[in-house]
Amino acid sequence: MPGRPAERGGGAFDPRSAYELVHPVGRGSFGEVYKGVDKRSGETVAIKLIDLEAAEDEIDDIQKEIAMISACDSDYVTRYHASYIHGATLWIVMEFVD
Repeated sequence: MPGRPAERGGGAFDPRSAYELVHPVGRGSFGEVYKGVDKRSGETVAIKLIDLEAAEDEIDDIQKEIAMISACDSDYVTRYHASYIHGATLWIVMEFVD
């Protein structure tokens, strides 16, 4: 659901149960980006994985990036789906653009 805020399950929700990582497609400003599949809908998505321990100095910038993309509703900006914290990894799920 676009615009949904980050879900912080304290480890209760494992995003691997809802998303499959297919293969890496590149690196973003804060982490590696994967082509993925939403197992519930079959939709192809982009999943950015960020190691929060390695990126601790950039947490404010990461939060700003999530706030910006989640607030955008434009055909010219990649759509935000959701974000999850699992262990020390932040998953940001977005529209996949070929």
